[in-house]
Amino acid sequence: MLDIDTSDNQFFLSSHNNHRSIPPLILCVGLALALTLTLSGCGSVESSAAAKPPAARSTALIVVPTTSANPRPALVLANAAFRESRFVAPSGNNALEHALHALQQDANSAGANEILADITPIAASTVEANIAARDFAEAERVVGLLATANPGSLIVKSLRHRLAVAVHRAAAPPVVAGLGEG
Repeated sequence: MLDIDTSDNQFFLSSHNNHRSIPPLILCVGLALALTLTLSGCGSVESSAAAKPPAARSTALIVVPTTSANPRPALVLANAAFRESRFVAPSGNNALEHALHALQQDANSAGANEILADITPIAASTVEANIAARDFAEAERVVGLLATANPGSLIVKSLRHRLAVAVHRAAAPPVVAGLGEG
C-alpha cells in the first residue's frame, strides 16, 4: 500500500521502507491537472440553436434576456460556439458575437475578454481569406465586430486598410499593358 508522508514539509511516496522523493511542484501540477480534467466535463452545455437543423437557425443576433446583469448565458453560448469552431460564422450565432454580447452586459467580464483575445487572430485570418476570395461584405462584417471589441487595435486598423485597398483595386478598371505603343 502506498501512502504520502508529509513530515518536515517533504513529500515522499513510501512503499515499505523504500523512500522516493516527489518534488512538491510535480505533485501540485498533478493535482491541478486532475482537478482540471475533473471540472472540464462539468461545463458542457449545448445551445438549443446548435441542435436545430441549419435551415431552422436564425441569422439574426441572438438576444439574451437582459432581466439581470448576469452575462453567463452569453458566455455559455460563446464557449459552445468556440468549442464548435464557430468563431465568426454564421452571422449572429458565433463565438465573437456572443462574447461581444456578454461584454455589453458586463464590460469587465474576464471570460468574454479571454474569448475575444483567443478569437482575434482567428478572425483576422478569416478576414484575410475573405479579402482573397473577394467576399468584401463578410470581411467588413467581421472587421466591424473586431472594431467593436477593440476599436484602437492595430489589427483592426491593418485589416481596414487591407480591405479598403482590396475594394479599391476590385473597383478600378484593369490596366492593359502595351497600349500606346505603336
